[in-house]
Amino acid sequence: MRTSYREFVEAQVYRNPCLRGLADFLSRSPYSPSDNVPVHCLDFSLSHEGTTKVIEKTIRLDVCLSDISHSIRAPPEPPIRRIMCIEDINPYTVERLGAILEINPLFFATNINTSFVGIDKAPPPPVVALFPSSFAAPDSLHLHYQRVIKVPTSSGRSQGPFVSQGPGNVSRNVRCLTTLSGTQPGLIRSCCSTLLKALNNQSWICLLLVDSTDAPLVMPSSSTTHDQNYGRSPQVPLQGGFEDFTEMQSYSEFCATAKYDNAPPKSSILRSIFHYYRNLPPNFDPANPSIMALSYYPLKIVAAEWMIYVQLMSCYVKFYEYSFGSSERRSTEADIVELQRWRRRSKQSLHKLYLVEVFLAKHLGPQSTTPQIDNDLSSNPYATLREDYRYLSTQVEHYSRSLEFILPVAATIVQLTESRRSITEAVNVRYLTYIALIFVPLTFASGLFSMQDGFLPGQGRFWIYIVVAVSLVIVVLALSLVTPIVHKRWKQVLQ
Repeated sequence: MRTSYREFVEAQVYRNPCLRGLADFLSRSPYSPSDNVPVHCLDFSLSHEGTTKVIEKTIRLDVCLSDISHSIRAPPEPPIRRIMCIEDINPYTVERLGAILEINPLFFATNINTSFVGIDKAPPPPVVALFPSSFAAPDSLHLHYQRVIKVPTSSGRSQGPFVSQGPGNVSRNVRCLTTLSGTQPGLIRSCCSTLLKALNNQSWICLLLVDSTDAPLVMPSSSTTHDQNYGRSPQVPLQGGFEDFTEMQSYSEFCATAKYDNAPPKSSILRSIFHYYRNLPPNFDPANPSIMALSYYPLKIVAAEWMIYVQLMSCYVKFYEYSFGSSERRSTEADIVELQRWRRRSKQSLHKLYLVEVFLAKHLGPQSTTPQIDNDLSSNPYATLREDYRYLSTQVEHYSRSLEFILPVAATIVQLTESRRSITEAVNVRYLTYIALIFVPLTFASGLFSMQDGFLPGQGRFWIYIVVAVSLVIVVLALSLVTPIVHKRWKQVLQ
């Protein structure tokens, strides 16, 4: 009996512990008919005139896998040149694709396992466990990024650990951030992966794995045991989502068409990529494409998503700079915890951007440090990608330092608040001491005169109790005032 791909992954966990997340993912549930999901494909064909025709279609997974198997055994005519886009991949699809295309398990593990709970609890994911040079592969690219969304505040959840979960059971951690002007942003740890596989001399398959943006936000609860009891909310991009990076049509062109077809559907990463592929990427050769050309539009989309993240960091720098001077403030201790999270989050973001820069340097070659006159970047659109990601890394590092500089200020404010609280408590204790100085002599005198008759209220010698009690109070108050003065003078004499 032939070894399954799942067993192959389990055997590789000993060599690479970072595959443990993929092994657990594959062992979740057995195959069901619902796993034969529709696959969105883009087929490229060359005409006799040399033009490239792009055909978009949706087919069942088994049909697509059958085409791949036939193409591997015998080159078909016409050859298969296909981008195969899978949204929210499931375990069955991983097993079938991995076995047929001989895919390295690290490719699936890097896309599926993006959360790092700590090395004391589980092995780290590949993006943390492996060296950056491992991600400069000639046939694959992983784009890890933070997708900014708007978290609904009407549900009554403030800092709960939302989880974005789709039908393929690929969970993405969602962190709810501090509310800004009544809007609560959230960050989804997202990933877009591209893999190029040559089936024969003429056929190729490009596997594109994207996250589902239609999957609802699920709030897990320890008190609930059924999934239908969880609270669910749709994913809403913050302020309309990322900016379109293609050239805007002119006013006359818009009036002639009167259509909005040129606008990308931002509600879905998959539909956005297919929208941009209406125009072929620069230097795209359908007969022998490069991983750079196939990843051009995913790189541009992810860079646009990173721009929103940078703008969000700028907003939080301004928020913390101005909020510490406000009289109406929430807990400063909570601000310190959130600033520490931002410091750790910024380091992870810089690492993700650095992996992309390593990939670009590997495929584009080293960039010249000598300034060139009239250097037209538009003639080389891939050079602009390098500049864009370098700019993003610089901005994230800049705002990360700004947030880190705010952290000591917040700690100082906490210390000042504690000092003021201690002073207030000391003043309250002093007031209690004054009250005790008055009532303790009265209590002593009443206890002393209660031993004999005749000193009770209404009796003949009650006035003696009043005189003695008032005298004791005066003496005690005088001693309490004179003692600090005498102590201070005595210390001066000794010095």
